[in-house]
Amino acid sequence: MNGVQRLLILTQDGHDSSLLKRRVEQSGYAPEVFTDVDACVRTLARYPSCVCMVCQADCDDRARVVAECIAEHGLDTQLVCLVADDSNWGLSVVPSFCCEILDEHSSLRCLKTVLKALHRSRSANPTRGQADSTSTCSVVLAGRSSAISLVRRSVAATLTLDGHLLITGPEGVGKNLLARQIHVDRETPENDLVYIDCRRNPLAQLSDVFDSLTPHSQPTGQTALNGSDRRSDVNGTLILDQVDQLPRTLQRKLARVLRAQDRLTTAGRGMCGSSRRFRVISLSTQPLRQYAAQSVFDHNLYGILAEQLIDLPALSARAEDIEELVREFFRNSIVREGQGACQLSSSALEMLCRYDWPGNLRELWNVLSHAACMTEEPFITSDGVASWLSEQNGPTTGRTITLRQMERMLIESTFARCGGNREDTARSLGIGLRTLSGKLRDYGYPPRGGPGSNQLSPRLKVA
Repeated sequence: MNGVQRLLILTQDGHDSSLLKRRVEQSGYAPEVFTDVDACVRTLARYPSCVCMVCQADCDDRARVVAECIAEHGLDTQLVCLVADDSNWGLSVVPSFCCEILDEHSSLRCLKTVLKALHRSRSANPTRGQADSTSTCSVVLAGRSSAISLVRRSVAATLTLDGHLLITGPEGVGKNLLARQIHVDRETPENDLVYIDCRRNPLAQLSDVFDSLTPHSQPTGQTALNGSDRRSDVNGTLILDQVDQLPRTLQRKLARVLRAQDRLTTAGRGMCGSSRRFRVISLSTQPLRQYAAQSVFDHNLYGILAEQLIDLPALSARAEDIEELVREFFRNSIVREGQGACQLSSSALEMLCRYDWPGNLRELWNVLSHAACMTEEPFITSDGVASWLSEQNGPTTGRTITLRQMERMLIESTFARCGGNREDTARSLGIGLRTLSGKLRDYGYPPRGGPGSNQLSPRLKVA
């Protein structure tokens, strides 16, 4: 592209995006237009772009699917949602993901300004995805319990071996994050990392991996998933998320492809002394060994995928690690995001240790993140934690607030902590600037850019 940055545009069939494409080109980017969301996220995962624009983002959940892809792969892609000029999406309706919201018919000057601002934000931290993966993985493996100590030894062993790896464990224990960190620790930066969610159109994605990923075709005897003969001559890692959800017919085909690849790898090593293998890391919340024994899962594929095994325990099985997990979270996440150095009071920590954690590490991180955003003090109290815990699984203090009140407390406390800077506040909350300004306007703050628009409410203080 001669230095021109790629920009993906996701639109709908019948929607005329020619004007937007022309304005993107005039802004100095090379646009690539998609009408199919699966094709867009596959391209984004394999060839990360600086910006992805979603047209008519307020009409369906395509923007959310793209945001999930960005989060799953740790990409630093900026998501821009285009909405109709009279749309309330982003004002009265707050998206659950981080994005910038722009009127669909914005001028060329406005578009250039937004893209320039996004580029500055992206350039300020070019290795955000890798840094997040590294620090978050340290939280996944933090602790001194016998369960997590065994996992650390298994991870250290798998870094020195070439076999395929199966990571099992309940939802929310950090399987995806651990798989990505293993890839980072084993592979060189230029090697591929391909992610496939086996719940969403796995046939097309697997065919793409074992066919189109190869630079050329040679009659090696390997049959790809679409029936053509290709050579899987790729270095890197293939992550198969929710592999237990893979259809049975695809399980058998994948087993044949991987066996053929292993034979080619062995033959290549014998001839030239080098290995060119695409390592598979599979993730499953279900007991695949039991499924294979019961013929619910293809036993041949299980034998290939489970050359190495790592079982991540539920958080309830390692309650003694919670104190260190909390400390690591605040050290690696909260401080890095500019939210200040927080600590838990002894009563709050005791409350977390008594909780059952049905959502595992993911739930713990959400509770800590929300509680840190809500507090204006250096210590998070038990009241600040209790509001975010499920009443069915842990103790509460009897304090109840509405969702609207909780949202306002979160926004205003973050606004105060950022000293009235709207850009920093929106970035910290993970919402668009337009969304934030609409919320602040509802709370009685002046419109963005007006007199006093960045002044704090008298009842707020900067922590």
